[in-house]
Amino acid sequence: MKLRIAADRSQPDPFIFEDGGRFYLYVTADGGVECYEAEDPFGEWSFLGAVASVAGGHSYWAPSVILLEGTYYMYVSCQRGENFQFLHVLSAKSPTGPFREERCLPLLICFSESTAALLEKPAF
Repeated sequence: MKLRIAADRSQPDPFIFEDGGRFYLYVTADGGVECYEAEDPFGEWSFLGAVASVAGGHSYWAPSVILLEGTYYMYVSCQRGENFQFLHVLSAKSPTGPFREERCLPLLICFSESTAALLEKPAF
């Protein structure tokens, strides 16, 4: 999917979320996650700017959003420093943010007996 907004803007890793008859498109950007909004997914989209970032984060990847009991939760991974990717859970009271960090979990690179034990522990 590519929105025709401006020649210098791109929308990598798009995720579309519908809420209250409006559509929100979340995409990765250099500094975090950006958001677009539209009344119709095939209509005109408005750029809302950055709605989420993680302190020290870069190389953001594949955001997604859910609504649970009045709170919007965003799941997105990013790299911090020289470390591998971390999965971050951020929350907001609006689908347009700002999303604030709730939880951070390292994404496991390989699967072994030790990582299997780690996966069995509850995240929250």
